[in-house]
Formats: sequence, structure tokens, C-alpha cells
Amino acid sequence: MKTDKDYRREIKNLENKVTDMNVVIETLQQALQRAKVSIGERDKDYVFNHSAKWAVRWGRDQDYDI
Repeated sequence: MKTDKDYRREIKNLENKVTDMNVVIETLQQALQRAKVSIGERDKDYVFNHSAKWAVRWGRDQDYDI
């Protein structure tokens, strides 16, 4: 049987997952905004900077089955 402490821990973990996902969404939105104003293949590295690459990989690196 789960205790109050177990439920609080589970809620906190879910809140952390939501926060992480919001950061990923924001990062990808910023990458898409840069993509809108970028022209040509040579701008690909600018659009997919370090943070965008991290955000794209993030889903594969995490075990978030909500």
C-alpha cells in the first residue's frame, strides 16, 4: 500500500517530467523559428545548434512513459 510520502514523491516526479518536457518544447520552438528565417542548406548547422540537437535526442535518452 502506498503512503502519503509515496504519492507525494510520485507527484513530484511527474511535475519534474512536465517541466523537462516544457523545456524541450520551448527549445524546439526556438529552433523552428530560426529555421523559418534561415535559407539554404548551409544554414543547417545554425538552425540545429547544440540546444536543438539536445532537444531532438532528448526523447530517445529519457524513459518518460506517462
